Amino acid sequence: MHSSSAITWAISWALAAMLAACLGWLWCQRRALHESRARRQETEAHMRLHAALLDHVSVAVLAVDREGRVVYWNRVAETLFGWPVEAAIGRPVEELDVLPDVRPPTGGFLDSWDGAWDGDGVARHRDGRRFPV
Repeated sequence: MHSSSAITWAISWALAAMLAACLGWLWCQRRALHESRARRQETEAHMRLHAALLDHVSVAVLAVDREGRVVYWNRVAETLFGWPVEAAIGRPVEELDVLPDVRPPTGGFLDSWDGAWDGDGVARHRDGRRFPV
């Protein structure tokens, strides 16, 4: 074999191998993206189902993120506290001031909160009325 044709042959095979590796990597990335989208869609469907179920319970349910912003507010919370869901979502829960007595005396609302509250206390309606919960 002539030396230049051997070099051409070697370069061709090297390029083909690199192309095959790149195509394999792209295929894996596409598959991972597809699986990620499928998982996200499944998670979103579960979240919609949970939200729909929580809208039909007979107690006020609200959820806040780590920054203390309201991310969920059911219909009972809307009626009980007087804040429409559109006004509550995205606001800091402390700004709504619906459970003024559930705050620890030292520090913010979420500093010592374990994620759930169930008990007796005083709540506040948007108009300022206080009522037992």
